[in-house]
Amino acid sequence: MTKQALSLQSIMTYFRKRWSAVPDVRKPSNRCQYTVADGILAAFAVFFMQSSSFLEHQRLLQNKKGRSNARSLFQVEEIPSDPQIRNLVDPLSSAYFQEDFWYLLDKLKEEQSLLKFLNELNTYSIALDGVNFFSSEKISCPKCLKREDRSGVEHFYHSAITPVFVKPGQSQVLPLPPEFIVPQDGSEKQDCERVAAKRWLAQHHGHFTDHSVTFLGDDLYANQPLCQLIVETYRQFFIFTCKPESHPGLYEWIAFLDQNNGVEKVTQRHWNGKHGEIWQ
Repeated sequence: MTKQALSLQSIMTYFRKRWSAVPDVRKPSNRCQYTVADGILAAFAVFFMQSSSFLEHQRLLQNKKGRSNARSLFQVEEIPSDPQIRNLVDPLSSAYFQEDFWYLLDKLKEEQSLLKFLNELNTYSIALDGVNFFSSEKISCPKCLKREDRSGVEHFYHSAITPVFVKPGQSQVLPLPPEFIVPQDGSEKQDCERVAAKRWLAQHHGHFTDHSVTFLGDDLYANQPLCQLIVETYRQFFIFTCKPESHPGLYEWIAFLDQNNGVEKVTQRHWNGKHGEIWQ
């Protein structure tokens, strides 16, 4: 497998073929100007270019010069309008696109490019964290989460767990399929994220061999049921932050060990590019 297998052209050719098979929920009509695949590819192009005005610029190019980067780079045959993209893409289930993440990861494995992400523990680090990607005081849907701020104003929002491959010193990260947090996951932030994380592990653990992954997370993930699930059921490792105020029993145990010479302390000096730092 050559490195050209993961060129943008080859990736978009694969996506165009796969997304052309997406079910079209529209009623059959001779007036359908845009395919569902064009809607998905156009949306992908906006996020890839990280420019909300990208498609508008490409429409101008298409009208003036008869060609556009949307077609040459992203294989969009006809560029839909923003409302039409939403009409084409909104009915689709996010679960359909999970396979696309694993396709790219499998290609990276074939090229041995994934080895760049092996850490000093000889495992791959996957960071788990939640992110809000929509919030409004007026617009809502049945899948919205709800919260009230200190002034009593109700906010509607969407949130998800976004696992990514990371490695210290590596400027790139590799995103994995997100897991969307839904209202039935609970009303507390820690409950929501933990339930979604458990659901993600149940769905995707089969993509990893035993003892090949170290999951990273903040204090929300550091509770016994989740840690036990990762170690005993999925046979992986974890490094989670534990704050003294939320884990008093753990810190009492550490204090007892420290008083009885049961805690080993390691000190290292690191250069951060400007000055030395003492790590303990």
